[in-house]
Amino acid sequence: MLLNVLLIGTMSSLGLQWGFSDILITSLIAIFLAFLWYGVVPLTYWKRKGIPSVFALPVLGSTAKLALFLKSFGQITNDMYFQTPGKKYVGYHRFSQPTILLRDPELIKNVLNRDFVHFDKNELQIDEVGDVFSGRHLFFINGEKWKRLRMVLSPGFSSGKMKSIFPIVGEVSGNLKAFLTEKVDAAGERGYAVDLKDLCARFTTDSVASVAFGLQCDSIYDPEVEFRRMGRKLLEPTLFNAIMFFIIIEMPWINRFLKINFISKDVKSFFRNVVLNVVAKREEDGTKLNDYFQGLIQLWKEGKLRVSEKPIDDGPGGRHAHNPKVQEKLRKEIEANIKQNDGTLTYEALQDIAYLDMVIQGESKFGVSLCRGLKFHHSISGRDVRRRATSSKRYYLPNPEGEGLDGGLWLEKGMVVTIPIYGLHHDPEIYPDPEKFDPERFSPDNKRDKQAIYLPFGDGPKMCIGSRFAMLQSKLAVVSVVSRFQLSPNEKTKVPITIDPFNFILSSKYGQWVTMKNLKH
Repeated sequence: MLLNVLLIGTMSSLGLQWGFSDILITSLIAIFLAFLWYGVVPLTYWKRKGIPSVFALPVLGSTAKLALFLKSFGQITNDMYFQTPGKKYVGYHRFSQPTILLRDPELIKNVLNRDFVHFDKNELQIDEVGDVFSGRHLFFINGEKWKRLRMVLSPGFSSGKMKSIFPIVGEVSGNLKAFLTEKVDAAGERGYAVDLKDLCARFTTDSVASVAFGLQCDSIYDPEVEFRRMGRKLLEPTLFNAIMFFIIIEMPWINRFLKINFISKDVKSFFRNVVLNVVAKREEDGTKLNDYFQGLIQLWKEGKLRVSEKPIDDGPGGRHAHNPKVQEKLRKEIEANIKQNDGTLTYEALQDIAYLDMVIQGESKFGVSLCRGLKFHHSISGRDVRRRATSSKRYYLPNPEGEGLDGGLWLEKGMVVTIPIYGLHHDPEIYPDPEKFDPERFSPDNKRDKQAIYLPFGDGPKMCIGSRFAMLQSKLAVVSVVSRFQLSPNEKTKVPITIDPFNFILSSKYGQWVTMKNLKH
């Protein structure tokens, strides 16, 4: 330690003799001073700035329970949010690093939209050289690379593209319905108990395999198929993975030396081989499918993917399984819509089921929601949005205590601001009776409320690129289930849901079980 060397060197230059006890005492003093300088002094930052802050422990900061794997980051920021009512923003510490927690909806909208140029980097960064597989993901890159890649990929997620892949996802949702029909019929009067978290992960796996790669995965019927196993391994909430993700996300300075990759070698190898095999097969026999992967092949041939010059949430009905009236109203709207379209469900007809949108948005507000699909974006419901101040011009935040008061904060370049999505979606000042599942909150009239803030897919230029695909999956899954079955709570699921602290995406620890029965006509 430099401080220890300096102390010993200084004493030696004065001609003093050193014994073992002297060196030990000096070392302890040096360690104590280093502890004060790096672990305690930084915690005075917010007091010196005159900004209200959340309690912080030396070294571990305000996120000690995250470091000890007692709570997820979303739970911790949710606690901070409700500990500081009435504030526009507060300070907290990630370890010794001063960080801002934004609470005011208008400030949040400004950061994500109007003032995006000041916050155009996600806080999480991955070394592209050390981890090529993840480092070139749209979520992790910034600046011109991000702009070019976003521009190139966006057409693949347009409304027109969603219409073209509608039959592909529709076929997977048909498989889901057939599988459940078989299981529910076999279960008889007692009903079929199913974990929606696992079922929707399998549905999403099959949808992505079909849309992205043109592959028939069939994990709905066989949950141990290799494609599903590798996808599960990617985000499996084990202690080992939790430690790895924690180091990558919260301690990047350590990972510069450890060089831990976000995705394990065997998972990388599997999906790399999948891509290479699909490309080779299509090149060999001239196959051209109307899927997302074909579009990527074309972009690659045109040189547009050379830009070097990225769970699955819990399943459908988690909340409305406890609300039979909501199910019945939704079922009637679905049936009426299909009847108007000569007994078929078209892409346009699906978009016209207004109550379906309201139900899905009501589910998504809770953070453990409907089959949301691949996370092409930052997991909004799962992890809070964290942006880094990047502009050379300082950014001003007004007084956190209220409008018209003197004082405020000039953000230093590099400071991180956190947007606590889960807290915002559960604030009774924004959503009265926030724990109530109420699709009517999201009716066209109620959505005009300018105070409300709803961010399941983020907002602004870095809003989820895959939101349309996620919604398409969710809608088709819900229609397949609700139109055929009655859902009710199962005793295996405890309310409130226990969040898994090992999962860096907000997710229930013990699954989300419901009982399905055939509708009685």
